[in-house]
Amino acid sequence: EEKKERERKEKEEKKEREKKEKEEKEEKKDNKFSIFSMEPEEKENFYSKESDDVFNKKHDEYKKQFSLFGSKAKSKGKNGEYKRQQTNKFKLMKIKQKMFFGDEEEQKDQTVTKDFNIQALRSVSRWSIGKNTTECSILAGYYKLIDNAKHYIYIENQFFITKSFSEDERKNSGLKLDKLVQNEIGLHIRSRIERAYEEKSNFKVFICIPLLPGFSGTPGESSTMDGVLKHHFQSIAHNKGMSLLEQLRKKLGDDLDKYIYFFSLRNHGKIKGVPVTELIYIHSKLLIVDDEKVLMGSANINDRSMTGSRDSEFAVIMEEQSKINSMMDNKEYMASDYAKSLRKQLMSEHMGFNIDDKILDDPLNPELWDAMRSRAKSNAGIYRDVFDCFPDNKFKTFKDLSKRKIIKTDEDKEELNKLYESKIHEIQGHIVEYPTDFLENEELNIDFFSKENLIPEKNFT
Repeated sequence: EEKKERERKEKEEKKEREKKEKEEKEEKKDNKFSIFSMEPEEKENFYSKESDDVFNKKHDEYKKQFSLFGSKAKSKGKNGEYKRQQTNKFKLMKIKQKMFFGDEEEQKDQTVTKDFNIQALRSVSRWSIGKNTTECSILAGYYKLIDNAKHYIYIENQFFITKSFSEDERKNSGLKLDKLVQNEIGLHIRSRIERAYEEKSNFKVFICIPLLPGFSGTPGESSTMDGVLKHHFQSIAHNKGMSLLEQLRKKLGDDLDKYIYFFSLRNHGKIKGVPVTELIYIHSKLLIVDDEKVLMGSANINDRSMTGSRDSEFAVIMEEQSKINSMMDNKEYMASDYAKSLRKQLMSEHMGFNIDDKILDDPLNPELWDAMRSRAKSNAGIYRDVFDCFPDNKFKTFKDLSKRKIIKTDEDKEELNKLYESKIHEIQGHIVEYPTDFLENEELNIDFFSKENLIPEKNFT
């Protein structure tokens, strides 16, 4: 009897234990689709391993539930079918959203809601979406934001290929200028700076681009690199007096440096005990204006992205409706928290400031402008002294470039290490000046015998 009683109790305990385990399993399963109920490690695993698998596993069930594919429309005609599909897609999207982020009430507890005015922009045409006319609203957005900027323009972009002169100026110049580049972002920047100069107003243009285009090879050895660099330098600094900086210098003279600055990013470290440096490749496509408006998306500053008839692109303009107290040109100012905080985060990272440094609050603060330029120049000089790296303004020709110091022997490595340890602590942030005089005495053209010469040069713009 005692044995039977003991077995009965064990059986009940086992049953109770299994029931509890099942409930815990179900609870865990329910929480699986809410990132807010996860520990940091669980979130990482969920994002990296499970999110797509989970959704794909459930996908067939959703398709059946909402008749997304292949079922008969409940309403007659094409419009009814379209509305039904759009409604069902929205339901599917809401389910997926709930899987990843939890219920709406749960999201409200975890997020801060802000109201934005948002305008979608595109570069599209018949080949990309079947549209009968070409749309280049991203380019129009750049023009409008630049023209209406009151205080500053901050640009980060993978490319800067644009023209800075009008068609009349081209004709009146009497020069044989390249007609390939069509977008006039450079001209709009130039016009806005010239207006500020005439009005004697404080206005700044910050432009952050990569030191070199993201193509394999070395200048002078890679036709692709040379082809893109040619249009970069023609746009920025060397185009028979018609580039952006050349045009501005004609009117502003030495005051040019008060209004516009091109800069890039570079980093350093050690590999197997040997000091090395490499450029940081800017891949963003970002425009911030006046701590108020932000334009970001997929479009580069070149014709491929901007004209609409070539690469298809998407971007948005965002303006936060609520404002915060701020400073602009040493005066009280109402700014967008989003636009301002984004600019401050980028500037602090690039220039080596703490995000809370007061110097970042006012983008027209002369101390910020001077610090940016001096740190960029100083950092570039240190990289030059330690690594003799390119691109750099000291290399005016390919011959100069061929003479740069190459580390070969153990003695070279030891000397480099000593120089590195003595100098590298002076670098502040990642900012370096953009070398506008790099290869200025060379004509950068696509090699006649290269494969790149078989395609239209338009592809490099």
